[in-house]
Amino acid sequence: MKYLPSIFHEDEFLADYLSAFETVLVGSANPHLRSLEAIVADIARYFSPKDAPEEFLPWLAGWMAFGLRADLSAGLQRDFMTKVISLYKTRGTLESMTSLLRLFTGAEPTILEGDDLDNKDNADWNVDDGFKDWVADGKPEHAFGVLLSFVDAEGKADKTSPEIGQKLSIASALIDLEKPAHTMFYLVPVFPSLKLPTFSSEGRAAGEVDANARSRIGFDTLLGTRSGTK
Repeated sequence: MKYLPSIFHEDEFLADYLSAFETVLVGSANPHLRSLEAIVADIARYFSPKDAPEEFLPWLAGWMAFGLRADLSAGLQRDFMTKVISLYKTRGTLESMTSLLRLFTGAEPTILEGDDLDNKDNADWNVDDGFKDWVADGKPEHAFGVLLSFVDAEGKADKTSPEIGQKLSIASALIDLEKPAHTMFYLVPVFPSLKLPTFSSEGRAAGEVDANARSRIGFDTLLGTRSGTK
């Protein structure tokens, strides 16, 4: 207002009327009212996935030709958008699919292709529905398996977590988006657990030795915590 001719200051009604526009343009003493000048000065923040307002993230994702799922946390949406452009360079490859699954589910993915699908030594694949479904489908050549290993923050099996179903749904949608159109996939959740030696006490008494069973509970392996130790 101070830069306008004096006639705009002398008339009280006109001064009050123009003051409303001045407040919109340059702000006021009220910290809850942001002026257009402040918004324009801060516009660069809207183009940064890490700094943009949460309600602006879906629109920003549209610039990257990717739709965000509503069930993803804001932090996960931001992490993804900071990496999506570099991931586009490898889209449709094993590397890209592995990176996306790890990012969106927090699980460690293992991709099985070719002869690995018929590997009888892979217990995680052979004992679950993935292998059975693959065999039931006639062992299609243009197929692959995805093992997702879930553990919690303490490294324990995360089998009962209510988020597992949601993560598997996200994983299935991601794989379907990333895979070549002519291929099939079989998604199998894996929950790591403690595996003890396979020989019975009778077998050990007979001198049988399990070469992979090298841990001795109470000596070099501890289950739980010992009271009185620091």
